[in-house]
Amino acid sequence: MPAQTDPEAFRDAARGFAADAFSGRFEYVFVLHRDTDHPHVHLTVRPFGSNGERLNPSKADVAVWRELLAEQLRERGIEAEATPRRARGVTRRREQGPLRRMGDRYEAGGGPVAETTRAAYLEAGLAAVRGDHVPRPWEISLLRRQQRIRALYLAQAEVLRASDAPGDRELGDAVKAWVRKMPQPESRRLAMARELRGAWERERREQQRTRERGRER
Repeated sequence: MPAQTDPEAFRDAARGFAADAFSGRFEYVFVLHRDTDHPHVHLTVRPFGSNGERLNPSKADVAVWRELLAEQLRERGIEAEATPRRARGVTRRREQGPLRRMGDRYEAGGGPVAETTRAAYLEAGLAAVRGDHVPRPWEISLLRRQQRIRALYLAQAEVLRASDAPGDRELGDAVKAWVRKMPQPESRRLAMARELRGAWERERREQQRTRERGRER
């Protein structure tokens, strides 16, 4: 959760969520941690229920859990929504926990870089240095999905803007402005390539300034 989140309210929301999702079906235990700037809860659920049911959540189940938690947070004054990342224009998945921990160890000098990360940087380097910007099939699919999502938002915004109610028109303008501020849809490969290219350009400009200062002397 964000650093300014009330940890006690967050803990109570987690308790309410666990009760809604698992009480009477699966045993669970949870704990609030404050060892970082962002309060977070660890929730462990026993995968076998008392009636022999096995916990095997689908994507739809996870979506429902997100909605349950968001509802519990809002009831306690914590602003929260359960929209999927693609509906917010976020196209890059969060790095999985094991890969993130390997990356942290590598940066701290305590282990090798993950092979998947090495391969990702190699692909990004080719895009940044050699201009390999030919979209991959999954990147084309990603872009088309985002185009459909944003077109739907804009279509609904126009419906609202055509309303006789001032509040509807105001909401339509807000939706259009929100769509314009959505992040650029791009894959991890192209996002990393952009970052590498930007770092290279900054280094090149700094070297140029250093040479110019040397000539002035």
